[in-house]
Amino acid sequence: AHDSQLGVGASFPYKIATVPTNDFQGLVLHMIGCKYFGYQDVIIFTVNSLFGSVGTSELKSPDDCPWNVAATFIFSPDTTNFKSEISMAKTFNVEVFILVFEDPVMAGMLLEQGYDLGLFRQGIQIFGSEDITTPLTWQSFQDQSKVDSIMQGYIGIRYDPSYYMKTSDVGQKFIQRFRQLPSISGGTGCYVPSNGIASVEGANKVLCHKLNFSSFASDGEDIYPYAPHAYDAVYAASYALQDMLEKNQYQTLDPGKLYNMFLDTSIVSFEGVTGQFEMYLGDTTYPFQSRGNREAGHTMKILNY
Repeated sequence: AHDSQLGVGASFPYKIATVPTNDFQGLVLHMIGCKYFGYQDVIIFTVNSLFGSVGTSELKSPDDCPWNVAATFIFSPDTTNFKSEISMAKTFNVEVFILVFEDPVMAGMLLEQGYDLGLFRQGIQIFGSEDITTPLTWQSFQDQSKVDSIMQGYIGIRYDPSYYMKTSDVGQKFIQRFRQLPSISGGTGCYVPSNGIASVEGANKVLCHKLNFSSFASDGEDIYPYAPHAYDAVYAASYALQDMLEKNQYQTLDPGKLYNMFLDTSIVSFEGVTGQFEMYLGDTTYPFQSRGNREAGHTMKILNY
């Protein structure tokens, strides 16, 4: 659901998603680096992919907090030697670097080579996208004794799909209603595995689905993190359908008209279990990139090594 390919509105003209595509991370990294820390000069290292190109564009063309992108280095996904680009980056005398990568091993090679060549030194600030904000990045270093020296001060981000559910009044009420739902026994004469996990163990056996909602934690910690997104998606659909069938009195279900109602914030706009729920019309710079996605109401965790 987060894949940047799904954000291309020209390819998926009727897509509605409650979660952001990965390139949304560019906006978040810009907000942290420019708005929060006040950095003015940065260098971007990224990969030649849709995620890399759109994520980088979000970093390069901010409207509300302009900064200077001194250079952007774009690598093919199979690159293993970054020494030439690292040497070029050193000539800019920039101290803030943003890594927009999907492969933690590739990012690890860049970081280690950059450290060896004196680019990533003490006093340098490095920001990284979600996929490389993982131990897999520094575990890929050939010399593990360098890990702390290279990664010290690193700041990365990670999407938290259930944060609002756990921290807001709307979310707490959702958890209460969820835990009060009647248990599902599975019916009479059907089969429930001894470990409680539904599975087919024989062609002639009827599968049961058994669930005790009251057994879930009162803070919602063990509720599947994307469950509240499904809940908000149903509510969004109900708002759009109600407007289409009742207010506008359409006699047939027209996908195009229904989709436009999803995008109309005068029809679909509410505080959901996952946060403020409004759809985005898309970025016309790319083929309506992120059309049908939310660009508000999301929570990203800021992680420091």
